[in-house]
Order: sequence, then C-alpha cells, then structure tokens
Amino acid sequence: MMDLRQLRYFVTLGETLHFGQAANLLHISQPPLSRQIAALEQELGVTLLARSSRHVELTPPGARFLEDARRILALCEDAKEAARGVARGEIGTLRVGAMMHSAMTALPGIMRRFSDAYPRIRLHVREETPDSLVRALAASAHDIGVLFDPGPISGFEAAPIFHERLVLAIPAARAEDVPAGFAALRHERFIITPRTITPILHDTIVLYCRRHGFEPQLSFEVNLQQTILQLVSEGLGIALVPETLRNRGFPGVAFRDLDASPTVTQFAIWPRETLNPLIAKFIETATGQEAMPGEVGLRPGRTDG
Repeated sequence: MMDLRQLRYFVTLGETLHFGQAANLLHISQPPLSRQIAALEQELGVTLLARSSRHVELTPPGARFLEDARRILALCEDAKEAARGVARGEIGTLRVGAMMHSAMTALPGIMRRFSDAYPRIRLHVREETPDSLVRALAASAHDIGVLFDPGPISGFEAAPIFHERLVLAIPAARAEDVPAGFAALRHERFIITPRTITPILHDTIVLYCRRHGFEPQLSFEVNLQQTILQLVSEGLGIALVPETLRNRGFPGVAFRDLDASPTVTQFAIWPRETLNPLIAKFIETATGQEAMPGEVGLRPGRTDG
C-alpha cells in the first residue's frame, strides 16, 4: 500500500532525476530507493519514470503524479502543524458565552487583545442572559462564559476578570430634586434586575439599601441594564447600575456616585476538567485587559469544592 515515505522518495527523485543524488538527499542507499519506487509504480499500475543507464526521465503520468505528491506532502505538513498549533493553544475556535452587559464592557477589549495575540484562533461569541448562560455552560454549549458571579457551579472553575462600582441612575429631569443622601431615597421606586436572572447584582443592591436603613421599593424588575435605564429616563424610578453604563451617555438619565459604593465583578467560568488549551489563553488575555472605570485582574480561581 502506498505510504508517505514512498511519496517523499518519489518527489525527491522526481526533482533530481538522479538515483544517486536522491539517495544522498534521503540518507539511504540506492537499492532501497529503487525498490520503493518500483513498489510505488506497481501499486499505481503505471510507469512513473523512464530509466536508462545514464538518464532518468519523468513519464507523463509521472509528471502529473509528482505535482499531486507535492500537494499531498504539503497538506500532511500543514495538518501536523495545525495539530501542534491546537495543542499549543494557537489555532482553533473558542466558544464564548457572555451576558449582554459583559458584551458591552469587559468582553470587547478582551476580544481585541486576544485576536491581536492569537490571530489564528476564532472567537465565537453568543450573548445571553446570565441565567440562561449558566444553563448553557452546564450543557457544554460554550467553552467559557463571562458573567456576574453566579455562585458555585458543580464541575466548573471561575476567575474574576472585571470589577466595577455601582452608581445611582436617576431621571435627568429630576436631577436637581433628588436628595443627595442615599438614605433619603427610601421612598423612591427602584428598578432592578430579577434575582432569578442576576442573583449577585440583585442582592448587592438590596443589601446596600438595607445598610442605609431601608428596604427598597422594587417597582419594576427587568432583565437588561439598557431597559432599566430606559425606564429611568421615563421617570418610572431610580436604579443602581454598573458604572460603565455612565460612559454610554444614556439620554434622559443622570448619574451620581455613591458613598462606599458596592462593587460587582464579572467572572470567566469554564469546565474544571477541560482539555481545551484556548481557555488558558483567554484567561491570560483577560488579566491584561485595561478598562476604565472597571478593573481587570486574575485572582485565585473559585471552585464549588
């Protein structure tokens, strides 16, 4: 059966058209070279080389086979290099699931740095709400997820990659009338994400209100931060939102800093037993991401124990 060794022998001989030179280049003697070429011709059922005592010449089938043999050997080399590149984490596709807030804050910069560092790796990004993202990770629909801390997930590791403060969002039309002290907001209606969607963000906001001596009046619960700001702009309530939203200049909304502002953290989450080397590359890239006003950094991974 034809093998890659025979193809290499034939290509070397076809390029030199000299058994002695070809044998020297291949670091073998002439008899095994001749036997392998004869076996190849027998396998193919065609004469590849016209031989005489002083001359070797490619036959028409031999000239065509030389072209094809070169392509086959080149493809084999490409395949070997691709496999090595995947093992080194330099080639492949990484499926990233991201909550929509991450897609507007932490993720774009990380993707830019990752693409610059690893141009042969394709990032496939899908946006989801945090609750559906957790389910998708558990179902292996993503290689890695970026979202607010969902708490321990069995079989997964996590690393914090982006930290940002919460700020107060109020209707711009009421900016002069809303009291400066946070405790004075006890009678305001709050717009917040449901606990079923983002438990850590929901709880952080509620606990911050409680530390200031009141239980927030939860007027509306909506899934997306952009929707929260839209409702604020319509005068339907106030909200505590991640600070990066302030930089987007949302019409009809004014922002205020908070005393002892709480912080929320976005995590990268991935399967504990993963064999995918691209995940480590992604985490390494995320630790170097510069983002303002958020802060990115890798700390010891969190597991479910």
